[in-house]
Amino acid sequence: MMAGDLTIPENLLLLALNDESGERSGTFLEYALAGAGLAELVLLGRIREAGDPPKRLEVADPTPAGDAYLDACLEVVTQKGSGKKAQDYVSAIGGKSRLLQIALDGLVARGVLSMKEDKVLFIFTRKVYPEADPQAERALKARLEAAMFGTGDVEPRDSVIIALAHHLDILKNNFDKGLLKEHKARIKEIAEGGMLPATAAAETIQAMTVAVMMAAILPAIIVTTS
Repeated sequence: MMAGDLTIPENLLLLALNDESGERSGTFLEYALAGAGLAELVLLGRIREAGDPPKRLEVADPTPAGDAYLDACLEVVTQKGSGKKAQDYVSAIGGKSRLLQIALDGLVARGVLSMKEDKVLFIFTRKVYPEADPQAERALKARLEAAMFGTGDVEPRDSVIIALAHHLDILKNNFDKGLLKEHKARIKEIAEGGMLPATAAAETIQAMTVAVMMAAILPAIIVTTS
C-alpha cells in the first residue's frame, strides 16, 4: 500500500456511500468491510493462510498496520486466536458495529468525507457521511473502470474491491449500467478471483470474499429455516 493511498476497506466504503446524502447501501456492509480489512492485512503480511492444505488463518506479524480500522481487525484476529477459518474472523469483525464507525471516522479525519446529522421521521437523529473531497473516489472509479471494462491485468487490491462491491450489489450505484451489462462476464471472472495472480496471497484473498458471503448469508438462512 503506497503512502497516502486509501485502504481496501476505505475504498469499498466510498462506493457504499451516496456522495450527496451520505447514506449507505449494501445489506452486509459490515461483513464486506471485514473481508476487505482481512484481505488488506494479508497483502501487508500481517496475516496468512496456515495448515496443510492451508484453509485457516494465522497472525504472521502482530505489528500494527498504522490504520485504525486495520489495527482493530488485527486485534480481533489476535484475540480470537490463530487457526480459525476466514469465515470465523469475518463474522467476529463484522459483528462489531463500532468498527464501521472507526472506518468512517478515518475518512472524515482525512477530509474525504464529512459528518452531518439529520432527523429520521422528525424524531430520531442519525449521522450521515456525504463526500467532502471527490478526488479519491474519482481516482478509484477510474481504476475500477479500467479493470472492469478493459482487457489488461487487474491489481490485487482492485480485484478485492470489485469482488466485494459485486457481491454487495453496489456496482450499479457507481458505474454505467450499460457498461456493467456489456462486461458482465469479465466482472464475474474478477469477482470469482479469476483475474488474481497465482500466488498464496491471492488464494487467501479469494477465500476471503467467499468467507464474507458465507458469514453474511448463513445467519439469515438459519433464521429463515429455523
